Amino acid sequence: MAAVNGEEPQGSTTPVVNEAASGTVETDCVVAETLPDIAFTLSDGGPLGDEPEQPAARDYPIGHEPAAIDPEPPRTEMSTNAEEDRVDIAGATAELTRRLMESFLLEAPIGWRRLEAVFSVAATVSIAEAGFFDEDGHLSRVDATPETLEYVHELRALTSVVAGGPWWRIVLWLSDSGELDYEFDYGDRPFPADHLLPPEAYEADLAVYPRERLPVWLAAYMRHNDRQLRIPERTEHRVLADRAAGIVPSILRFPSLDLVWARWAVVAAAAVAVGSDWGPRIFPSSGRFESVGGSGSTLQLLPGRRAVLSGGIWDDPSLDAAYNAGAPLPDYFAGAPDWLAVPVLNPRVGGGLLSFCYWWDGDGWYRGESPDPDRIGDAIPGLWTVETVVDVVCRVMDESVPATAVADLVRAGESAEVDRDIAGAVLRPTDESAFADAYHQLALAGVTVRDR
Repeated sequence: MAAVNGEEPQGSTTPVVNEAASGTVETDCVVAETLPDIAFTLSDGGPLGDEPEQPAARDYPIGHEPAAIDPEPPRTEMSTNAEEDRVDIAGATAELTRRLMESFLLEAPIGWRRLEAVFSVAATVSIAEAGFFDEDGHLSRVDATPETLEYVHELRALTSVVAGGPWWRIVLWLSDSGELDYEFDYGDRPFPADHLLPPEAYEADLAVYPRERLPVWLAAYMRHNDRQLRIPERTEHRVLADRAAGIVPSILRFPSLDLVWARWAVVAAAAVAVGSDWGPRIFPSSGRFESVGGSGSTLQLLPGRRAVLSGGIWDDPSLDAAYNAGAPLPDYFAGAPDWLAVPVLNPRVGGGLLSFCYWWDGDGWYRGESPDPDRIGDAIPGLWTVETVVDVVCRVMDESVPATAVADLVRAGESAEVDRDIAGAVLRPTDESAFADAYHQLALAGVTVRDR
C-alpha cells in the first residue's frame, strides 16, 4: 500500500516523471481503524481555504499593546533537596496563578461563568488578552493591570527552573465556582499573530534565559531577514548572475503537471466530501494543501503551461540549521526563470519558512537546491501514483466505497473525463450538499466532462 499524505512507502524509489496512469488496485478500500492523521494526513495552520497563520504581523488585541517591564528576576536557586524544591515550586505556582486570575475579579460582570486569560511574555515585554464569559458564551473583555502582569512575570521566573525552561505563553481558565486550570506554551506551534511579540523582545529574552535551540518557526521569525524573498525587481539581476556563473537548475523526476493537478483535485474532492477542514483544495488556477502537522504547499498554475509547486516542511532540518546554527540557507531559486518570484510562491516564503520550490516550464519539472520529492511528503497530498491516490481516498471515504471505483475516478480525472456518475460512486456516500461541493472541486480543476 502506498503511504498516506504523499509519503512513499519504505524502500520505494523516487517517483518517475510522466508516470502512466495504471496499476493494480485492491478490490475494496482498506480503512485504518482510526481516521487519518490524513490529518489531513488527508497546514497547526488554519482551516483549508484560509492561509495558515504566519509569524509576521503584530496586530495586538485591542487595549493590550505590549507592556514594557523590568527584566525578570534571575532563576530561583534550587536547594539540595530536589523533592522539596518541586513541592515548593508547585505550591508557589498554584498560589501565583490563583492570585493572577483573582486580580481580574474586581471587573467581573454580573452572571459570569468563566474567566479566560492569555499572556504572551518575554523578559521585558508582555501582551495580555482576557475576558469573562456568561452562560450564553457572550464575552466581556477586561484589561490586565500592572499588578497582574507582575504576577505573570513572577510566575514565569519561578517556573523557569522546571523541565521545559521558561515558557512564552500561558493560558488560564477560572470558573465561577473557583476551579482553576492553566497551560504553559513553550512554542511547539506558532503563536497566533496577535500574540507575537516583536523579534527584538525574543532576542532580549535570550539574554536573560539562554537557549541552545529555538523552535524553527520562532527562529525564522526572529532571524530570516527576508533572505528567502525573491522579489520581481531583483529577479532579472539574479537570472543574469546565474547565467554568468553557469548556474543551471536540476531536472526533477516527478509526475507530469497534468497528473499532479488531476490527482490533487481528486484528493481535494474527497476531503471536501467528508467535511475535512484540512487537506488539499482547488482554487482558481491554484491548489493549496495544509496538514494538521504544520506542513503545506501551493501549486500555482500560470499561463503558457507553467506552474510552481512550493511549500514548507514542519521543523525542516535545513531551516533549523540555518536559523539556529547559522548554516547557509538552501538556494531554492538557483537557475530559476525570471517569472518565478514571490507572487507565485507559498506564503511561507514571507516568514522565511519555505522548504522547497519546484517549477514546471511546459516540458518538465526543475529545481534549485530543493530536496528530493520523497522528502516533502508531509507538505503535499498523496499523488505519486494512482495507487497512492486510491489509498488516500479510501482512508478518507467510507469503507464501503470500492477501491476500483476510486481508481476509475482517478483515471477519469487524469483524462478530464469525470462525470457525476463516476464521481458519485466514490463521493456520494456523503450528503447531497457535500457531494455538490466535492464535485465543484473537480469541475473547478477542469477534470470533468464539459456540458455539451
